[in-house]
Amino acid sequence: YDAHVNTDLVTASVPDESHIWAAYNEIGERKAAVLFEMLHRVMGEEAWLTALRRYLVVYANRTATSSDFWDLLQLQVDRNGRLGKGLNITGIMKCWLGQPGYPLVTVTRNYENRTAIVSQQRFFITPQFRNRWARSPCWWVPLSYTCPSCQHSEIISFSRWLTCPISKPSSKSNTVILGKLEAEPEDWILFNVQHTAPFRVNYDLRN
Repeated sequence: YDAHVNTDLVTASVPDESHIWAAYNEIGERKAAVLFEMLHRVMGEEAWLTALRRYLVVYANRTATSSDFWDLLQLQVDRNGRLGKGLNITGIMKCWLGQPGYPLVTVTRNYENRTAIVSQQRFFITPQFRNRWARSPCWWVPLSYTCPSCQHSEIISFSRWLTCPISKPSSKSNTVILGKLEAEPEDWILFNVQHTAPFRVNYDLRN
Protein backbone atom coordinates (compact mmCIF):
# COMPACT_ATOMS: atom_id res chain seq x y z
CA TYR A 1 0.00 0.00 0.00
CA ASP A 2 2.94 2.35 0.52
CA ALA A 3 3.49 2.33 -3.24
CA HIS A 4 0.25 4.18 -4.01
CA VAL A 5 -0.01 7.93 -4.56
CA ASN A 6 -2.04 8.61 -1.43
CA THR A 7 -0.48 6.90 1.54
CA ASP A 8 -0.04 7.76 5.21
CA LEU A 9 3.19 8.92 6.80
CA VAL A 10 4.84 6.97 9.59
CA THR A 11 4.70 10.04 11.83
CA ALA A 12 1.76 12.37 12.32
CA SER A 13 1.09 15.43 14.46
CA VAL A 14 -1.97 15.36 16.72
CA PRO A 15 -3.54 18.26 18.65
CA ASP A 16 -3.91 16.30 21.89
CA GLU A 17 -3.75 12.77 23.32
CA SER A 18 -7.38 12.02 22.45
CA HIS A 19 -6.42 11.99 18.76
CA ILE A 20 -3.53 9.54 19.07
CA TRP A 21 -5.47 6.41 18.18
CA ALA A 22 -7.15 8.17 15.27
CA ALA A 23 -3.70 8.81 13.79
CA TYR A 24 -2.74 5.13 13.96
CA ASN A 25 -2.23 3.36 10.63
CA GLU A 26 -1.04 -0.14 9.77
CA ILE A 27 1.37 1.03 7.08
CA GLY A 28 3.16 3.25 9.58
CA GLU A 29 3.46 0.44 12.10
CA ARG A 30 4.98 -2.00 9.63
CA LYS A 31 7.23 0.56 7.99
CA ALA A 32 8.55 1.77 11.36
CA ALA A 33 9.58 -1.79 12.23
CA VAL A 34 11.45 -2.11 8.92
CA LEU A 35 13.21 1.22 9.48
CA PHE A 36 14.31 0.18 12.96
CA GLU A 37 15.80 -2.96 11.44
CA MET A 38 17.60 -0.76 8.88
CA LEU A 39 19.17 1.25 11.70
CA HIS A 40 20.09 -1.97 13.48
CA ARG A 41 21.95 -3.24 10.41
CA VAL A 42 23.79 -0.05 9.53
CA MET A 43 24.83 0.65 13.14
CA GLY A 44 25.84 -2.93 13.92
CA GLU A 45 24.59 -5.23 16.67
CA GLU A 46 26.77 -3.95 19.51
CA ALA A 47 26.22 -0.23 18.85
CA TRP A 48 22.47 -0.70 18.38
CA LEU A 49 21.97 -2.62 21.62
CA THR A 50 24.22 -0.26 23.56
CA ALA A 51 22.17 2.72 22.37
CA LEU A 52 18.88 1.03 23.27
CA ARG A 53 20.08 0.15 26.76
CA ARG A 54 21.34 3.69 27.27
CA TYR A 55 18.00 5.11 26.15
CA LEU A 56 16.08 2.94 28.63
CA VAL A 57 18.38 4.01 31.47
CA VAL A 58 18.41 7.73 30.68
CA TYR A 59 14.67 8.05 30.10
CA ALA A 60 13.34 5.60 32.67
CA ASN A 61 10.19 7.12 34.22
CA ARG A 62 10.57 10.21 32.02
CA THR A 63 9.02 11.47 28.83
CA ALA A 64 11.12 11.53 25.68
CA THR A 65 10.79 12.66 22.09
CA SER A 66 11.96 11.03 18.90
CA SER A 67 14.78 13.59 18.81
CA ASP A 68 16.02 12.30 22.17
CA PHE A 69 16.17 8.79 20.72
CA TRP A 70 17.97 9.86 17.54
CA ASP A 71 20.50 11.85 19.58
CA LEU A 72 21.43 8.79 21.64
CA LEU A 73 21.80 6.71 18.49
CA GLN A 74 23.98 9.44 16.98
CA LEU A 75 26.20 9.47 20.05
CA GLN A 76 26.84 5.75 19.65
CA VAL A 77 27.40 6.07 15.90
CA ASP A 78 29.97 8.81 16.47
CA ARG A 79 31.83 6.53 18.84
CA ASN A 80 32.11 3.52 16.56
CA GLY A 81 32.51 5.47 13.30
CA ARG A 82 30.56 2.91 11.30
CA LEU A 83 28.46 5.36 9.29
CA GLY A 84 31.29 7.66 8.24
CA LYS A 85 31.58 11.43 8.44
CA GLY A 86 28.68 13.71 7.64
CA LEU A 87 25.96 11.14 8.23
CA ASN A 88 23.32 12.19 10.71
CA ILE A 89 20.72 9.83 12.20
CA THR A 90 18.13 12.61 12.54
CA GLY A 91 18.50 13.60 8.89
CA ILE A 92 18.38 9.99 7.72
CA MET A 93 15.22 9.20 9.66
CA LYS A 94 13.47 12.48 8.87
CA CYS A 95 13.23 11.65 5.18
CA TRP A 96 11.97 8.11 5.82
CA LEU A 97 9.42 9.07 8.48
CA GLY A 98 8.28 12.44 7.16
CA GLN A 99 7.30 11.64 3.59
CA PRO A 100 5.17 8.93 1.98
CA GLY A 101 6.34 6.06 -0.17
CA TYR A 102 9.74 4.48 -0.66
CA PRO A 103 12.46 4.65 -3.32
CA LEU A 104 13.10 2.75 -6.51
CA VAL A 105 16.88 2.52 -6.91
CA THR A 106 18.28 2.05 -10.42
CA VAL A 107 21.75 0.57 -10.92
CA THR A 108 23.44 1.07 -14.30
CA ARG A 109 26.85 -0.58 -14.57
CA ASN A 110 29.85 0.35 -16.70
CA TYR A 111 31.41 -3.04 -17.33
CA GLU A 112 34.67 -1.70 -18.74
CA ASN A 113 35.78 0.43 -15.79
CA ARG A 114 33.84 -1.45 -13.08
CA THR A 115 31.73 1.46 -11.94
CA ALA A 116 28.00 1.92 -11.50
CA ILE A 117 25.64 4.87 -11.56
CA VAL A 118 23.06 4.49 -8.80
CA SER A 119 20.00 6.74 -8.79
CA GLN A 120 16.69 6.94 -6.95
CA GLN A 121 13.12 8.09 -7.43
CA ARG A 122 9.87 7.36 -5.68
CA PHE A 123 8.32 4.01 -6.58
CA PHE A 124 4.68 3.94 -7.67
CA ILE A 125 2.66 0.80 -8.26
CA THR A 126 1.01 2.91 -10.98
CA PRO A 127 3.96 4.42 -12.93
CA GLN A 128 1.86 7.04 -14.73
CA PHE A 129 1.84 9.12 -11.53
CA ARG A 130 5.63 9.38 -11.44
CA ASN A 131 5.89 12.41 -13.71
CA ARG A 132 3.19 14.38 -11.90
CA TRP A 133 5.49 15.30 -9.02
CA ALA A 134 7.19 18.69 -9.34
CA ARG A 135 10.16 17.38 -7.41
CA SER A 136 10.89 13.74 -6.86
CA PRO A 137 11.31 13.02 -3.15
CA CYS A 138 14.58 11.52 -1.99
CA TRP A 139 15.81 9.30 0.81
CA TRP A 140 19.07 8.52 2.55
CA VAL A 141 19.64 5.02 1.16
CA PRO A 142 22.43 2.73 2.49
CA LEU A 143 24.18 0.94 -0.36
CA SER A 144 25.41 -2.63 -0.11
CA TYR A 145 25.98 -5.27 -2.78
CA THR A 146 27.08 -8.83 -3.41
CA CYS A 147 28.47 -10.66 -6.44
CA PRO A 148 30.06 -14.04 -7.29
CA SER A 149 33.59 -12.56 -7.18
CA CYS A 150 33.13 -10.63 -3.94
CA GLN A 151 35.78 -11.82 -1.47
CA HIS A 152 33.48 -12.04 1.53
CA SER A 153 30.39 -13.16 -0.43
CA GLU A 154 28.80 -9.81 0.35
CA ILE A 155 30.06 -6.24 0.55
CA ILE A 156 28.26 -4.28 3.23
CA SER A 157 29.80 -0.83 3.26
CA PHE A 158 27.55 1.88 4.56
CA SER A 159 30.14 4.59 3.89
CA ARG A 160 28.35 5.13 0.55
CA TRP A 161 24.78 6.33 0.58
CA LEU A 162 22.34 7.87 -1.80
CA THR A 163 21.91 11.22 -0.10
CA CYS A 164 18.96 13.48 0.58
CA PRO A 165 19.83 16.91 2.00
CA ILE A 166 16.50 18.17 3.34
CA SER A 167 17.43 21.84 3.13
CA LYS A 168 18.59 21.84 -0.51
CA PRO A 169 17.27 18.80 -2.38
CA SER A 170 18.43 18.52 -5.97
CA SER A 171 18.80 16.01 -8.77
CA LYS A 172 22.43 15.51 -7.72
CA SER A 173 21.28 14.14 -4.37
CA ASN A 174 19.44 11.40 -6.24
CA THR A 175 22.54 9.97 -7.96
CA VAL A 176 25.89 8.57 -6.89
CA ILE A 177 28.72 6.93 -8.86
CA LEU A 178 30.26 3.85 -7.28
CA GLY A 179 33.82 3.05 -8.34
CA LYS A 180 36.12 0.04 -8.02
CA LEU A 181 33.36 -2.55 -7.81
CA GLU A 182 34.63 -6.03 -7.02
CA ALA A 183 32.33 -7.55 -9.63
CA GLU A 184 33.98 -8.97 -12.75
CA PRO A 185 32.43 -7.92 -16.10
CA GLU A 186 30.80 -11.35 -16.45
CA ASP A 187 29.40 -11.26 -12.90
CA TRP A 188 25.91 -10.33 -11.86
CA ILE A 189 25.64 -7.89 -8.97
CA LEU A 190 22.88 -7.68 -6.37
CA PHE A 191 22.19 -4.58 -4.27
CA ASN A 192 20.40 -4.18 -0.94
CA VAL A 193 21.98 -7.26 0.61
CA GLN A 194 19.66 -9.01 3.07
CA HIS A 195 17.05 -6.30 2.42
CA THR A 196 18.87 -3.79 4.60
CA ALA A 197 16.49 -0.96 3.71
CA PRO A 198 12.96 -0.74 2.25
CA PHE A 199 13.59 -0.02 -1.43
CA ARG A 200 13.29 -1.79 -4.77
CA VAL A 201 16.15 -2.16 -7.24
CA ASN A 202 16.19 -2.07 -11.04
CA TYR A 203 19.29 -3.05 -13.05
CA ASP A 204 20.57 -2.59 -16.57
CA LEU A 205 19.58 -5.43 -18.89
CA ARG A 206 23.04 -7.03 -19.06
CA ASN A 207 23.19 -7.39 -15.28
